[in-house]
Amino acid sequence: MYKKVLTCCLLVIASIFTVSCKGAHSKKILYVDHEPGNYHLTVPQKHAFMEMAAEQGWEVTNLTGTDEQVVESLAASDFAEGYDLVVYNICVAKSDNLIAAHNVIRQTEELGVPALVIHGTLHSFWPTFKMGDTQVPGQPAKAKTSQKLLDKWETMKPGETFPAWSRFTGIASFKHGPRKPIEIRSTEVSHFITEGFKPFRSGKNSELYNNAITPQDSPNSVVLLEGYQNVNKNRVDSAAVLWEHPLGESKVVVFSLGHDMIEWQQPEVLNIISNSVNYLLGANK
Repeated sequence: MYKKVLTCCLLVIASIFTVSCKGAHSKKILYVDHEPGNYHLTVPQKHAFMEMAAEQGWEVTNLTGTDEQVVESLAASDFAEGYDLVVYNICVAKSDNLIAAHNVIRQTEELGVPALVIHGTLHSFWPTFKMGDTQVPGQPAKAKTSQKLLDKWETMKPGETFPAWSRFTGIASFKHGPRKPIEIRSTEVSHFITEGFKPFRSGKNSELYNNAITPQDSPNSVVLLEGYQNVNKNRVDSAAVLWEHPLGESKVVVFSLGHDMIEWQQPEVLNIISNSVNYLLGANK
C-alpha cells in the first residue's frame, strides 16, 4: 500500500517552476490542479498562472495528475509542508474521500498554510456538505451530508470534526447560474486585494456560483466583491464572488470566477488573483 501511495505521489508532483528575479526571497507556492480537466480548461489556466508567477517572482510547484491521482495525493501526506501558500484550481465535486477533504483543511487550519480557492474548487467534495439529508454538526442548517458518511468518519477519526468542505470555504455553493457575463462590484470593504478596484464586466461564458451557505450563515467570512448576473429579463441573481475566511491560525481566500479562459485573460481577473496571492504571502504586513 505504501508503495502504491508513493508511486501516486511521484506521478502527480509534475514539475517545479523556479523564478530567480527575487533570489532567496522568492515565495514558495504549491499550485494544485488536475488534467485534462473535465469542465474547465485547467491546462491553459495553469499556463496563465505560471506566466503571472514569472512576472511576480514566485517559485511554483505544480501538483497535478488525473482527478483520482490528485485526490489520493491530497489524502496522502502533509503536502503543504514547506510552502508559503497553496493555490487550488480543482473540481472534484463527486469525491467523498473524507481523508482528502480533512487533510486539505488541516494544511491551513492546523499547519497554518494559507489557501487560495479558485472557481471549481468551491464545487468540490459535495458529499461532505451537499448530498444527503443529515445536518453536518457545527455547520449551518443547509450543510447536509449522509448519515453513512458521518458514521464512516466517526469510525475512521473518532471524536474529530467532520470535514465538511463548507468549513474550509466558509461561504459555500451548490450550483451556478447560466454562462453569461457578470457585473463585478465592490462591497466597499477596505482590503489589500481590492485596493484601487473598479467595477468591471466578466467574460461571456462566466458562471455565477450561488451562495447556498450565505455570508449571513458564515459571519466570520468577509465579502470583498459581489457579482450580479442577468439570468433573464425578469431576474437578476447576486452572490459573493470574492471573500476571506479565517481558518485556525491562517486563512482562505475564495475567488469564484475563472470558469473560462476569457476570464483568465481579463486584466481585472488576473489582478484579483495576483493580489490575492500576494496578500496571502504576506504583502500586506
